[in-house]
Amino acid sequence: MVKKTAIGIGSVVILSGLIFGTSVWSYMRTVGGMAHAAAEDAIPVKLQIERAKDMLRNDLEPEINRLKKEVISLRVDIERKENTHARRADELADQRYAMMKRTEELESGKTTFKVSDASYSKADLEKDLETRLGRYEIAESTFKHEGQVLNAKMKALEAAEKKIQAFITARTDVSLQIEELEARLKAVEAEEAINEIQVDDSKLSRIQTLLSDLDADVSVREQTVDAEGQRLTDLIPIEDEAAATNVVDRARALLGTETFEKVADNN
Repeated sequence: MVKKTAIGIGSVVILSGLIFGTSVWSYMRTVGGMAHAAAEDAIPVKLQIERAKDMLRNDLEPEINRLKKEVISLRVDIERKENTHARRADELADQRYAMMKRTEELESGKTTFKVSDASYSKADLEKDLETRLGRYEIAESTFKHEGQVLNAKMKALEAAEKKIQAFITARTDVSLQIEELEARLKAVEAEEAINEIQVDDSKLSRIQTLLSDLDADVSVREQTVDAEGQRLTDLIPIEDEAAATNVVDRARALLGTETFEKVADNN
């Protein structure tokens, strides 16, 4: 199966070469790029955000840690070289002082010299000065070379520290961008969830229709009651004689005048 596939792909390439000539690779690269872009577009945004987090965690963080270790190593090396350089500077100063003293001795005009209870000729001192001068020249050359190396390492340290700071700033910016994208994605997903909710309007419509019908029925009954009340109040009312009789007259009719007067005489 693999062999047939390889043969098929080879045939397509050969046929494309015959048709398009040397431009076939450009077309294939273009098609490949379009396919890659289409594949990336098919990946969910949430998965792409997780991929960005993974790149931040597994690509950028290790690089920052590597640079930090490199900076620490450079600092230790620079400190060691600075100590060595300072010690060599002191040694060069001592050598210059010794050569100066030896030169002054040779310029004194003496032919013999006594040093540490030992006698030396002028030739001996000249040879000693020549040896000291040769050693000094080598030490001075080494000192200058070490200084150049030290300066280069200090520049490298400065560049590494700036790079770390740039990476840390970039990490902060990327983290904030990821958080912002996550928040925006959640907001969009919430809106999409609301839009996807299916509401059955028919039930609400039936309730609204029922209420409208009930409102009409109640209105008709209210108007009917009002109309009947108006017909009754348009006529002259008839007084009830029993109800209209004065209560004093009713009491006099019951007690009579005689009984009332007798009670009054006794008082």
